[in-house]
Amino acid sequence: MLFNDVQVEDTADICRLTIPYVMPHHFGTFTVLCENEVGRAVASAELLPL
Repeated sequence: MLFNDVQVEDTADICRLTIPYVMPHHFGTFTVLCENEVGRAVASAELLPL
């Protein structure tokens, strides 16, 4: 699912996802995959309602 209300910043060394105003449709699991010539890393985080 793609969102038009999030911000993605991608610089040479850092990639950042910002959700300025969290809404119910943002809840769920976000997964990032980083890959280059020496390997790959995967991390996930779950955004839960309070």
